[in-house]
Amino acid sequence: MSAELDMSQYVDLFLQEGEEQIEILEQEMLKLEGDPSNERMQIIFRAAHTLKGSSRAMGFSNFAELTHEMENILDQLRNHTFEVNTHIANSLLACIDTLAGMMDTIRAGEGDAADCADLVKTLQDILSGNGAASSTNDSVLVLSESTVGLPFATQIPEDLHSALDSAKEAGNVFHVQVRLAEDCVMKFVRAFMAVNIAQEDGEVLACCPDQDALEEEKFDRDFELVFMSAIAAEELNSKFKAIGEVEEFAFGQWGDLIAPKSEGPVLEVVEGSAETINAISDVLTPTVKEQKVVAPSGGAVGTARKGDSGQTVRVDVARLDNLMNLVGELVIDRTRIAQIGADLAQRYNDTQVDDLGETVSHIARITSDLQDQIMKARMLPIETVFNRFPRVVRDLAQKLGKDIKLDLVGGETELDRSVIEVIGDPLLHILRNSIDHGVEMPDDREKAGKTRQGLVVVSAKHQENHIVIEITDDGKGIDLTRVKNKAIEAGLVSADAAAKLSDKEALQFIFHSGLSTAAEVSEVSGRGVGMDIVRSNIQKLGGLIDLDTTLGEGSRFSLRLPLTLAIIRGLLVDVAKTVFVLPLGSVIETLLIKKEDIQRINQREVVVIRGVTTPLVRMRNVFGINGEVQDEEDFYVVIVGLAEQRMGLVVDKLVGEQEVVIKSLSRFCGDVPGVSGATILGDGNVALIADVNGIVSNDRG
Repeated sequence: MSAELDMSQYVDLFLQEGEEQIEILEQEMLKLEGDPSNERMQIIFRAAHTLKGSSRAMGFSNFAELTHEMENILDQLRNHTFEVNTHIANSLLACIDTLAGMMDTIRAGEGDAADCADLVKTLQDILSGNGAASSTNDSVLVLSESTVGLPFATQIPEDLHSALDSAKEAGNVFHVQVRLAEDCVMKFVRAFMAVNIAQEDGEVLACCPDQDALEEEKFDRDFELVFMSAIAAEELNSKFKAIGEVEEFAFGQWGDLIAPKSEGPVLEVVEGSAETINAISDVLTPTVKEQKVVAPSGGAVGTARKGDSGQTVRVDVARLDNLMNLVGELVIDRTRIAQIGADLAQRYNDTQVDDLGETVSHIARITSDLQDQIMKARMLPIETVFNRFPRVVRDLAQKLGKDIKLDLVGGETELDRSVIEVIGDPLLHILRNSIDHGVEMPDDREKAGKTRQGLVVVSAKHQENHIVIEITDDGKGIDLTRVKNKAIEAGLVSADAAAKLSDKEALQFIFHSGLSTAAEVSEVSGRGVGMDIVRSNIQKLGGLIDLDTTLGEGSRFSLRLPLTLAIIRGLLVDVAKTVFVLPLGSVIETLLIKKEDIQRINQREVVVIRGVTTPLVRMRNVFGINGEVQDEEDFYVVIVGLAEQRMGLVVDKLVGEQEVVIKSLSRFCGDVPGVSGATILGDGNVALIADVNGIVSNDRG
């Protein structure tokens, strides 16, 4: 007796592929209500079918049972036995949530234990309530019992022979018959291996018994496949021969293994045979292949080889992080070597020093290229975050009784994985606020002369070395008078001061902790907790958040984020012989002003720049530096910005621009006000990276 196959080694692969299929299921299900096309239904069915097969192979019975019941529903939907409605969509989405939960427990080593009896019953009730059969994927071809287990008697019906013969004329069509050993454990696994070989660089045209029967092991020991493949016959033969627990098999071109005609049909054709190769493939073998092998009339088969579409490998995220850290250290050393080379060139007139300079320049170019490539490897499209939003909008709109359309624009825009990990929750919170506070109820919209359906647009685009994300709604906008009144009630501002506030300044109270303009507290929002945390998280990323609104027309949140958190370009400034780095993303301009240009308003130093009054902050005072103060006539001022807020930072000197690697200090020093990290300069000294957002916010507060 053969030892039972150890499947634990495949758990990671199952989780990776399972998560991809669950994501496909959710995304396509959300689109299905508005666009129930046959193509979309087929994608959903194939994803569920793949999950069922892989979970069954892994021995996750609960997972397999739930996906099997989902298949029952999906099969009836794609056959148009009944149409998609909200109840069916909600039930299937609930199944997807449960499957995602099972993936988490499997990852934690706790198996697929989950109570899904209620969901299974709901799906079964849907089927019985619509008078649909409960079996799924009852293929066009049904094996007669008399053929099962016959030794190498072909089970391919004569009705398909002409179509398969046509396929053979256009390209290589192979036929394999397999008999498993009597003591074979998990027969489906062996059958699945054979199907994978057939699908590796081609398409399965016929499978007997059908794939459901194979997966459920509803066959004795024999099965056979007819498939089209671009792989050489010798290589295919070797691969089939390598499958374990096989007693014997026969392999050859289509037609070579066909047994003499028997009395009566071996298979009963229930719904009619397919007329084209693609029809055969779609009906008999639902798979997750994205390209079909099409046999053009009078031409060769257009098969797409794997090498033509590029190759990818899965890399652990920790390895990318380590690579990024190593590149960061390399950038630091590159800067130091360049500094040493420049110093030597000034001190010595030697050809070897010149050679060193050339080598340093070459290393700098190579390091920059390496850095760019590692950065690209860490980049992810922001659609990985956007993909969460359709489900949230659908469920929340349904809960609130609103009709909302969500448009996602620029999902292909890429940014660093470290930013992706942090930005999801703040964006989700803003989106929920737009739906709850912004978009009106359908009747209210109609009374206001708007369409009953509200529109929320989430867009992303690159802008220089940043990514700009905007969340816009066409709702009622923000009542600034109400915001000011709430701020006065909360004691944040006096009535006189509130009356003098500009619209932009009044909007900033939205981000103040404890202040909410919601009429009542709900499960969604209204507790005054959230927008302050959103701004805090954005600022920790070195980003900016801005808000514009028009009463009766809608609101727009704009987020400006760095593409990466690891390496930035910074402006080096000298403050009492201490070097600080100001992230260039926050720097608007640099100025040299005269002493007489500085004015005072309410005991506050300001400077008027192009008619705009800008407050000044001396960096010495921010960091409590007690160095010698020179009575100079000219001052260097760096104008920085946070949303609409502008501020001038007074420094002693401008050192220059440099690419710097951010090193966190929080692990050693905790959170230091006004400091977001540190870096090592070319001369080996440590420079603090100023938290411009924090400086501006603290000064404004």
